[in-house]
Parts: sequence; C-alpha cells; structure tokens
Amino acid sequence: MFAVAAPPPAPSGFDPSRYLGQGDRYNCGDFATQAQAQAVLNADPSDPNRLDGDNDGIACESLP
Repeated sequence: MFAVAAPPPAPSGFDPSRYLGQGDRYNCGDFATQAQAQAVLNADPSDPNRLDGDNDGIACESLP
C-alpha cells in the first residue's frame, strides 16, 4: 500500500483562505511565487481560479 503525500504547507505568512470562495477571480499574476499559488490550489483542488492549466497538480509553473 502506498502512502499519499500531504500537500506542502503554505508559505510562512501567506493565508490561502483569502483567495477561496470567490470563483475565477485570481490568476497566476496575482501571486508573488509559485508556492503561494500552489497553496491556493491545495486549499481548493477544484481549482476555480484555473491556476493549474494543464491539470498536473502544479499551479502557475511559470512563477518563481
């Protein structure tokens, strides 16, 4: 049996919850880093903001 890895924690001082429940309001350019965008995707994997355009589980791959 394989263990499922937990999503990485949100970057220190970043609260992904403020980006949730607002539909498709945010884009990759609204985040300073890929880790911030990833935290939002991890918090809501249904991805209403479409941060994971290729559906590989990684948000905003072009961000630093």
